Amino acid sequence: MTRAASRHRLYYDLLDAFRQEGCPICRLGKLTVARYLDILAYENVNDPGVREKLRAARGFCNYHAYQFLEEVRDLLAAGIIYRDVVNAVVLALPAGDSPALTRQVLSIVRPGPEEPGEDHGLAGLVTPGAPCPACQALDQGVTDRLHGFLEHLPEADFRAAYQDSDGLCHPHFLEAVAQVREQPQLELLVRSEDALLAREAASASGARPGVGRDVAYYGRRSLLKVVISSFGDRGAIARANRPGRAFGRTTHAGPSPQGERAQPSADPDICPACARAQLPTALATETFAQDLSAGGERGTELLDLLCNRHAWQLAQAVPTGGLRPLFAAVAERRRSRLAALVPPLLAQENGHGGLELPGRLPRARRLGMELARQLEPRGTCPLCERQAAIELGELRRYLAESEKPGLGDGAAGEMATLCLPHLSLSCRLRLSSAGRAALVRRQVLGWSALIEELKEYIRKQDYRFRDEPRGHEQTSPYRAVAQMAGRKDLR
Repeated sequence: MTRAASRHRLYYDLLDAFRQEGCPICRLGKLTVARYLDILAYENVNDPGVREKLRAARGFCNYHAYQFLEEVRDLLAAGIIYRDVVNAVVLALPAGDSPALTRQVLSIVRPGPEEPGEDHGLAGLVTPGAPCPACQALDQGVTDRLHGFLEHLPEADFRAAYQDSDGLCHPHFLEAVAQVREQPQLELLVRSEDALLAREAASASGARPGVGRDVAYYGRRSLLKVVISSFGDRGAIARANRPGRAFGRTTHAGPSPQGERAQPSADPDICPACARAQLPTALATETFAQDLSAGGERGTELLDLLCNRHAWQLAQAVPTGGLRPLFAAVAERRRSRLAALVPPLLAQENGHGGLELPGRLPRARRLGMELARQLEPRGTCPLCERQAAIELGELRRYLAESEKPGLGDGAAGEMATLCLPHLSLSCRLRLSSAGRAALVRRQVLGWSALIEELKEYIRKQDYRFRDEPRGHEQTSPYRAVAQMAGRKDLR
């Protein structure tokens, strides 16, 4: 008989999460990140170890960078952190006058034809060398919660509370299944997932009774619950890809959707590549939704491949009525795959006379890992691929235009800086030595000016200087985040 696990705080946190809507692991994972960011802002901003991790990661990922700005709302902390991060990037870049800079760039960038996917020397200087610290906190929080969840699952009262909840989202179900150690845990998780998928299909295919605005409200609410169940809560699934890494696989630039061409931004504080890609990316999402509606079974397969970020962008950008049947079809498809895979796996014999051999994983663990592997969507998020092609194309066009005679000269041209993700991507493209040196020089000048504004912003937070007039430096923390993480929601 299995000994009951000790009931510590994690046990009661899970019980509380079971009583609320959505995936309990998503909820607790996001709570972990919120606490991490809050503690960082109020206690660890000047901690040398924390700052070293942030410098290595080049700040936070896009999602967590803007979460830090908008939820913690401590601009002084953001200014201190990103002054350090921007300064670290500037110090990593070659500097000097034009001839010396050209020689430095040529010494670290191997000449020759473009080789997509191969990391050149200059890209290695600016590409993050460590994962986002907030994503690491999320990963650790999810791992701890899943461990506690599986530890207490054999207990009758805990199991009953879980069965009355909304259940685990599909990504966290796959993680939990891969970590089970006992076959009853595996069977219970499979039964719960089957019931959840059935509820998802029913919820996505029908609306709650109502009139007027109630129909739209409950239809949207039920759809968002299905998105949480299918792809996880927004921002609750840690992203492995970091700026500069997700684009190496894209070797061609597709045309902008519907023939639309984005105009370059006149604001030197906005990354021109981000500004150019914003409209085509939004149009690509709308076009993708139309392709899904007309794609039948293929549309269901494509929707099943979406990452967490693009699933939420699609749900918020497209009218509810057009997506409900598609999400219902995804739930039915996953339920059919689950029903087809589980019985053969559970029927497999141990092959060793019922005994577990020393050094081998428990049979339930092996079955769970195999089930998770076969249920995992196989393929790349189609919207990630489309967005990568759009950004690559717009960046190539911008860099080609910037090399034309007369462009990039003067103060305004010198201050037009790419964000860090697009600078990292640009280092993988073929440019003339003079063009690359000019690009690096613009980056160094623009980011050096941004550092001075951040210093001025921080100085004016001191009580001795609070009465001084405020200027453009008051927006420097926002601009520093945009320069290091890219435009909000673009990645």
